[in-house]
Amino acid sequence: MTMLKVSSCIFIILWSCQFSFSQDVHFSQRLAGDRQRNATFSDHYEGNLQAVIAYRQQWQSIGVPFNTGMFMLHKRFQRRSPLFHFFGGLQFLNDQSGDAKLRGTQFGLNLGAALNLGQNTFRAAISPSYTMKSFDPNGLTFPVQYDRNIGGFNENLSNAESFAGNNIDFFDVNIAFGWERQLSDQWSITSGASVLHLMEPEESFFAQSNQLGRGYAVQILSNYQWKSNMQLLPYLSYYRINNASETLLGAALAMDVQEWGSVDAIQPFLYARTGIDRNVDALILGTSVHVNKYQIGVSYDFNVSQLEFASNYQGGLEFTLVYTEPMKRLTQKRIPCARY
Repeated sequence: MTMLKVSSCIFIILWSCQFSFSQDVHFSQRLAGDRQRNATFSDHYEGNLQAVIAYRQQWQSIGVPFNTGMFMLHKRFQRRSPLFHFFGGLQFLNDQSGDAKLRGTQFGLNLGAALNLGQNTFRAAISPSYTMKSFDPNGLTFPVQYDRNIGGFNENLSNAESFAGNNIDFFDVNIAFGWERQLSDQWSITSGASVLHLMEPEESFFAQSNQLGRGYAVQILSNYQWKSNMQLLPYLSYYRINNASETLLGAALAMDVQEWGSVDAIQPFLYARTGIDRNVDALILGTSVHVNKYQIGVSYDFNVSQLEFASNYQGGLEFTLVYTEPMKRLTQKRIPCARY
């Protein structure tokens, strides 16, 4: 009975993840997650151009793993006026999850503008995208296919499901706003708010209507110059779509280690993933290493939710690789910061 309960629990979780249209792809590392949900963060770096590659694998311990890859390219378009500039970029995202091989591929654009007023910087951006999704029902078993004669599932029996098709596609739009301010010589704050799936597109493999609900995201990052070569970076991120929510809370410590040789800086971090109405379900431990124009990040999600008895505290492994092209000419005087 114990093994039957565990198997049933895993089946329900995987099944809900495969066909729950209210869930979005997420990343644990701030650099990837913020840019995915809020395009104004794609302008939050010291340089002229930036390329980001992110890869995540999770739930390998309880079944077929969920794999997510993302590529983003950001470009800043400077104007003669130091008060105003445009920024834009491309985004490609590919996700495959579960036994049904639910695959999602998204192509998107990020277009935005920034206005500098004294100690404040205001940003706004729009992100149109085109998404294609598909799944493979072969190899899946459904409750009605349980055959008592053989004591297991029989794929030759009808699954009693009426799929309208295995492929869908739709257009979507996200909008985002950002605010950055230098509070003092030691303190600065960067925040963002965004609305995802503004058009609430139709998304369903079944012969019935199902709209993708709007998602709402808020991020707050503070930068405190603790010592001459050390910065403390408290962080809060909240995202909600329909009845699902996700909160990331924690901090990173950016350390200048140029005296080590080829490494410019390291940035270890610890976050907790939780929700307003539930306990902590994951602890995220990771670090990033800055070497010249490159930044390499790695993190791991340690599952501490009620699923720990099946996952053995295993969660998601995530990698990021960032290339930043420095400014070719000085456009404004700013103190370099290892925020990202």
